[in-house]
Amino acid sequence: MAYESDALSLGPDGYSRFFVIVGLLEQFYKGNTKTIRVLDVGGCSPFLGELLSKSSLKIDLTILDILPKPDDVKAKYIQADATKNDMPDGAYDVVISTDTLEHVPPKGKDEFVRACARLAKDVCIMAAPFDTTGVHEAETMVNDFNKKLFSVGQDWLEEHFEFKKPSVQATVKVLEDMGVTYTHFGTNNLYSWLFSAHMNLIEAKIGIDAKKSRAIKR
Repeated sequence: MAYESDALSLGPDGYSRFFVIVGLLEQFYKGNTKTIRVLDVGGCSPFLGELLSKSSLKIDLTILDILPKPDDVKAKYIQADATKNDMPDGAYDVVISTDTLEHVPPKGKDEFVRACARLAKDVCIMAAPFDTTGVHEAETMVNDFNKKLFSVGQDWLEEHFEFKKPSVQATVKVLEDMGVTYTHFGTNNLYSWLFSAHMNLIEAKIGIDAKKSRAIKR
């Protein structure tokens, strides 16, 4: 499964997370001809919708986020807090959340996981930089490089440090307490992310030919 799309111009971690999600759904719903209702929680990126639209699945995508709707997002949009909604259990066939859990304050992480799992009828997929071996050190390295180039920390990395990256053990406990069947696995190589993140910062500081940068990522 390979897509020629703007999403390929993302860094390897950005593209691969969406690629893996679409691949999982294509396997789970193989042979399905009905429209699948998908809720993307915290989905302010247009790229998941782009790859889903190019998949073999019929998708009805809705995005739920506490932020106002970005101009480049074309899907249906609900501006709300996922943990404070009155939607019924299993309101959507699939609930997806990528790169959001790490931006939820520590006291709210368990409730966020519960909310996503509760709203999913068939499948809930959550992707985030979990607090596993090497992740904190890699993020610190990139943040320190950002400080050297721009004299400040990178805003979303600073929030990772403030709100703490989610714990696999804590997330699994929430799911087990709910009686949810789950599996968890890693999807990205830290060295690839480090290279891509440093290249992005250098590009922002001194400029790199945009075509060359996209070619490297693709």
